[in-house]
Amino acid sequence: MGYLDLAVRELMKGLNLFPDDPDLYFFLGVAHDEKGARERAIEYYQHCLELQPDHGEARCNLGAALQALGRPAEARAAYEEAVRHNGSLPEAHFNLGTLYFDQQDFPRAEAEFRQALLLRADEAQAHYWLGLTLAQAGRVDEAAVELTAAVGADPRFADAYFNLGVLLDNQGLKDDALEAYTTCLD
Repeated sequence: MGYLDLAVRELMKGLNLFPDDPDLYFFLGVAHDEKGARERAIEYYQHCLELQPDHGEARCNLGAALQALGRPAEARAAYEEAVRHNGSLPEAHFNLGTLYFDQQDFPRAEAEFRQALLLRADEAQAHYWLGLTLAQAGRVDEAAVELTAAVGADPRFADAYFNLGVLLDNQGLKDDALEAYTTCLD
């Protein structure tokens, strides 16, 4: 039995004692999400939200599970509801940004990534995705700044180094591109 199975077993014991505890349902959702049982995770997140409608993390995780299952409209509704209940949750803005990016709605993606960064300025993933969004919009110099910020926030972020290398290479900055590519491989 793996650690997630043990966690589920213990959380279920907790539900027998505290059947109206939203956090137990939330953590059951997280455990099932980690196990790849997305539909079951969604059920637990929804039950958590029935008990505590303003549980922002549950809404974000619900949206992510729905997005992973290819249900973008429902995911978007969950993320927007998370923002409505708790606008200071950077994950909600970040997740909305990735959803808009996937739908090639780059202006909205940019706005959500920027909002996520206002709430948590050192978030490497938000800088990275903002950089990709700006690159898609043809704003290469701004994209390079964001990708550089991503590797500044996480010096081991290989994808950010690689994409920075691509941008620099396309700008004819071969030596800088080579340095980014080399760092990507380290």
